[in-house]
Amino acid sequence: MYLETNRLYLRLFHPSDYYDLYEYLSDPKVVQYEQYSTFTLKQCRAEAIMRSKNPSYLAVILKDYGKLIGNLYFVEHSFMTWEIGYIFNQFYHHKGYAYESCCKLFHYAFTQKDIRRIVAKCAAENTPSWKLMEHLGMRREGYCRSDTFYQITSSGAPVWKDSLYYGILQSEYFAQHPEYLSVELKK
Repeated sequence: MYLETNRLYLRLFHPSDYYDLYEYLSDPKVVQYEQYSTFTLKQCRAEAIMRSKNPSYLAVILKDYGKLIGNLYFVEHSFMTWEIGYIFNQFYHHKGYAYESCCKLFHYAFTQKDIRRIVAKCAAENTPSWKLMEHLGMRREGYCRSDTFYQITSSGAPVWKDSLYYGILQSEYFAQHPEYLSVELKK
């Protein structure tokens, strides 16, 4: 898969992406809401190879510099429902890159792949993430108490956190973006 926006390319990972991947996966602030801890450079080499073989991961690349600044995760969740996730290098936060890349993926999913629904989940305290989901037109579908953990204590016990669940239907997307409706879908 290869998608393009005004400022970004979305493509499959390459093994050579490991150093840019390391820049953000080694940052404790960036991975604080992930179900893994920081990565070493060696782990990022292996991770980039693994991701290059897995089409669920899309590298988000700055067009002007060819730099990997983050990634999207897009996988089939259940029948015609796909789950999206995202993580970005903190030096590229607050510039609209996550929104821009997710918008492009939504457009592709709903117009080219005929996906019925996209869902996402985040920690309730991860305000930038749920605000992004709402900006993308997703609606909050649930608030689950103590349903996931992102860290463990020194004794190995999970630190349980609340989660927010979001979703958007293809029909909702087209209602928000009527310019993308095809002749067949209007009938």
